Amino acid sequence: MRVRFNFWGLCLGLLFVLVISMVWIERATGQTPQPGAAAPGQGQRGQQTPEQAALQAARVGNSTTQEIGSVNTGVRKFAPGNRTYWHSHEGGFIFFVQAGRGRVQRRGEPMKELKMGEIDYTPPGVEHWHGAGPNEELIQLGIVPGGGGIMWKDAVTDAEYNGKK
Repeated sequence: MRVRFNFWGLCLGLLFVLVISMVWIERATGQTPQPGAAAPGQGQRGQQTPEQAALQAARVGNSTTQEIGSVNTGVRKFAPGNRTYWHSHEGGFIFFVQAGRGRVQRRGEPMKELKMGEIDYTPPGVEHWHGAGPNEELIQLGIVPGGGGIMWKDAVTDAEYNGKK
């Protein structure tokens, strides 16, 4: 009986997240991110340099964020070819591709390309990057299930972005 409860609870939770994300997608297209700013409640620990903040603002598209208890969520729009820096999340990161194509890579692993409806999970503290494919914009729903801050690292090289490294 407990397994059935967990299964339906998971289904209802995912349905809730997907419905909320559709609302946020509409809002995301009209919002402008603040360079180097963390989402509410994230308490960014690894402060970006001014150069990183400027490049991040230029690369990362519009975003809308929401904190629900200890869970941080955000819908972000990336223009084709745009991506984050290498970074890690204290609470892990769930990457849902809502529209377009996304790319994601964990440090030391091959780059993966995801299409609409696909999901990727990065465990807490694992360095990774994510962004749009080269020819399509990306709208992503990002969820940090355990909350916490972001530790920013180095820029993603073109070779890493193209899956050559």
